[in-house]
Amino acid sequence: MEKISPGRNFQLIPYGVFRSFKELDLRDPNNPTYTQRAAFGQIGLDAKAVLKDKFVLDVTANPDFSQVESDDPQVTVNQRFEVQFPEKRPFFLENSNYFQTPIQLLFTRRIADPKWGIRLTGKDGPWAVGTLVAGTDSPGEAVSPPSSDYKGNPLLGKHALFAIGRLSRDIGSQSSIGLLYADREAGGFFNRVGSMDGRFKLNENWVASAQAVVSATINPDDPNFNLFSTTGHYQAGSAGEFILQRDGLKLNYFLDYSDRSPNFRTLTGFDPQPDIHNLDQRVQYTFRPEGRHLISWGPAFEQFFNYDHEGRELNYGYFPSVRVELMGQTFIQVFTRSKWKG
Repeated sequence: MEKISPGRNFQLIPYGVFRSFKELDLRDPNNPTYTQRAAFGQIGLDAKAVLKDKFVLDVTANPDFSQVESDDPQVTVNQRFEVQFPEKRPFFLENSNYFQTPIQLLFTRRIADPKWGIRLTGKDGPWAVGTLVAGTDSPGEAVSPPSSDYKGNPLLGKHALFAIGRLSRDIGSQSSIGLLYADREAGGFFNRVGSMDGRFKLNENWVASAQAVVSATINPDDPNFNLFSTTGHYQAGSAGEFILQRDGLKLNYFLDYSDRSPNFRTLTGFDPQPDIHNLDQRVQYTFRPEGRHLISWGPAFEQFFNYDHEGRELNYGYFPSVRVELMGQTFIQVFTRSKWKG
């Protein structure tokens, strides 16, 4: 059959809502006020187009995510680092695998209350492409306005622009290499990150992954930053990750080594702990007698340590254990903890 063109896959989903509100404005804790707005309308549009059955173009304007389920509760008290809540908004969830790397350089929950967004994802032969650009007014809405004794925050009324692009190429059947660039701009301040990564299938059991990242940041939240300066404080840093993994019927092994320089920052991703060396490795051997009652058993050993670039130990530990699998999906595990510090 010749000269037959496929139908065009094009979708438009408009919406409209009307609402009013009155709420407490705590942006300036010294001068809390009430803000309100009478009934007003809000319209938006979601659009999707499939290009040549290979690429998907998604566009959203003034999106509304009121139908998205609430986050599951998490304990946020007495936490040393930022707690991660998973992304649940459909626009950011779809085809998110195109942006995945060992170091999470795209965490779309950073894009709060987006006003518009464009995403292009797809694959043509061995090449895969993922791009995402979105704009939000939240930086200028969440800061305090000027008052009689305060000049105000320089981000007031400003918007933030997020731009992420990733290009990867398959090598053989299960290996790949890729490049990623991420940028967040807000009121003259920026965070720009460049990355190279690869996944390599060494043989039937062994897989290695690696990533190298550099970042450049002018950060208004830095303690050395003068709030009323137009230049801010410049930071440049690097990060790296190496993962080696073996999956087998009897022998399993996992090693993850990560390094973050003191000045590494990713404001588009989720990586809350700079200035670390971290090593985590686990090895497990499983005997499989496949008996009437005993299915398998075997010892395991886990080790991790974490220290900063000045050589100070932050935490470390060793965890030997024995795991037994019985009939009826019954598992028994005995472990001990030694030389643990946290």
